[in-house]
Amino acid sequence: MWQDKKDVQDISDQLDTRPSIPLDDPSLADVAPELRDAFTSGLAPVHDSSRLPEEFRGAPNGHDGSHQFLVDDFVTAVNSGSLPPVNAWVAARFTLPGIVAHASAQRNGERLPIRDFGDAPSAAS
Repeated sequence: MWQDKKDVQDISDQLDTRPSIPLDDPSLADVAPELRDAFTSGLAPVHDSSRLPEEFRGAPNGHDGSHQFLVDDFVTAVNSGSLPPVNAWVAARFTLPGIVAHASAQRNGERLPIRDFGDAPSAAS
């Protein structure tokens, strides 16, 4: 049930990332200028950066702050023999609808099935 607008709190300022480095930073010399903002989005106040290794502080970050968390999740999963929160099965569920939607659009909006590859195994092998 929707709440009255007066009960909704705007948290946009907690989600906005702050650039980690300037767009003209020398480390981005080999990155096309139109792509540089994807490498410098930094972190937002909502991100719990305390869980990240010290080596990540001030490092370029992208996709609204997700890169460093994805890397940390992956390395932690490898070291612990577990699956990261975003794994191949989750990625397929995020990605396949877009791929199928594109195919559907190429067929004038024909309804196409989206395959479900199931859940991830309970433990990484």
